[in-house]
Amino acid sequence: MVYGPHSPTSLANGPPFIELEVDWICKAISKMQAEGLEFIEPTHEAAAGWREQVHAACNATLLPKADSWYMGANIPGKIREPLIYVGGMNRWWQQSLGCLERWDGFNTVKAH
Repeated sequence: MVYGPHSPTSLANGPPFIELEVDWICKAISKMQAEGLEFIEPTHEAAAGWREQVHAACNATLLPKADSWYMGANIPGKIREPLIYVGGMNRWWQQSLGCLERWDGFNTVKAH
């Protein structure tokens, strides 16, 4: 999902940020084709680890004290947690690229 939750979407200009995400998707598809992979999917552990990083970055700010949509506080009954990554675009991009090196955090399946 491009421009989705737990990324620095609302802290960035939309079109250039989406370009980064699409660039990552293109790199992933090219690498999959080169390695003969049918599909990739994030591991449960990697998803949980990223969620922890999103929370840690947010907890280093005052955002958790605000009743803001950033925290999901605008929807009654919703779990109150950070919806965006506030750790910085560069850190987000470097981690995203790092996953492509060895498919860290992904299960991979070879094409038949």
